Amino acid sequence: MMQAVLVLTTEADATTAETLARLLLQEGLAGCISLRPVLSLYPWEGKLQRSEEVQLMIKTMPDRVNRLRERLLELHSYDLPQWLQWEAAASPAFGAWLDQAARVTGEN
Repeated sequence: MMQAVLVLTTEADATTAETLARLLLQEGLAGCISLRPVLSLYPWEGKLQRSEEVQLMIKTMPDRVNRLRERLLELHSYDLPQWLQWEAAASPAFGAWLDQAARVTGEN
């Protein structure tokens, strides 16, 4: 198995989420980013909020995660972006593809 890193964040809408995803991919910080609509409930400034958002599941390699975090925090539309990160074990074939995908994308 190969080490990989998964990062979860949300954006306000599909356009903003796709723009963020494309920038991160173009900069070679991720190999794949999945987007899906979600309904989020959370307390904010003393009130319960209900937001339709787009969740981004970012797949990257350990050597890119620090730079990914820096760029995501710079580019994100929220004042307090969600950043959840965990290590994952990728199959050798997928791990090799993920590593290569980010390198190739980042070179374009």
